[in-house]
Amino acid sequence: MADAARGVATLRCGVGLALLVRPEPAARLLAAPAEGPHPVLRMLGARHLAIGLAGLASPTPGVATASGAVDGIHALSCLGLAAVSPTHRRTALRATVTAGTWLVLTRLSRPGR
Repeated sequence: MADAARGVATLRCGVGLALLVRPEPAARLLAAPAEGPHPVLRMLGARHLAIGLAGLASPTPGVATASGAVDGIHALSCLGLAAVSPTHRRTALRATVTAGTWLVLTRLSRPGR
């Protein structure tokens, strides 16, 4: 399972770098405005990059659990935003699905599973 964990960590690093360097495609996928500096997506990219690097440096059950917890909290917070903000509902629901997908990928690739 360590190979699967490294694969997910590598994928996460790639997504993180893409969000940092060019967040516009992700903004379009999330139904957010494509123009602008996208500070939230860039911060999300930094988070994915940090978690991915941690997973590559130490592909252990503890790192996977922490990573999954962060993804779970992100999914729940986006779900909460969707519940209270009709303006941001579509984007928040797409972000919920994305965070949930990362959570499942991390859980399925967890070392020692």
